[in-house]
Amino acid sequence: MDINEFSIVFHDEDLNRLIDRFAPPNNKIRNLRVECQDEKILFSGRIAQLLNIPFQATLDISHTENEIVVRLERIQPMSGMMGQFKEKILNMLAERADFIRHDKLNDALRIDVNKALAKHITSAKLLVKDCTASTDNLALTLQGELLIV
Repeated sequence: MDINEFSIVFHDEDLNRLIDRFAPPNNKIRNLRVECQDEKILFSGRIAQLLNIPFQATLDISHTENEIVVRLERIQPMSGMMGQFKEKILNMLAERADFIRHDKLNDALRIDVNKALAKHITSAKLLVKDCTASTDNLALTLQGELLIV
C-alpha cells in the first residue's frame, strides 16, 4: 500500500479517550484532561497532596521534518516552582517511551514519528509536514512511505 500524504485530526475528546486508555495509573495525578487551543495544548487535572490541588500545564507544539516538538511553557499554580520540577517532568515523560527524547538545550520533548509508528507498522519513512493545535483539535499531516503488512 502506498500513501503519499495524509492528515490525522485528533479532537479534544479523542485525546482524552487516549489518556483514559493509555496513561499509566497514578495515584498523585487525577482527572487528567487535555484541551487544544491555538498552537497550544493545555493539560489540567488535580495533584493529590494533603488537599487536591488543581493544576494546568501549557504546552507549545511545533515540528521539524521528522519530529513533533513539545515545549512545556507553564504550570499553574506552580509557576514559581516550575524550574525545580520542569526537568524532572520532562525526563519522566521521555523515559516512558523510546520514541521521545528530552532536548535539554531547548527545554523540549522531541517525538520521533517514525519510531512511534514502528511498533504498529512494518516500515515508516515519514516527514512531518504540519502539526497544528487549534480550538478543539490537533492536526498532524505526514508525508512519505508506510509499509503495512
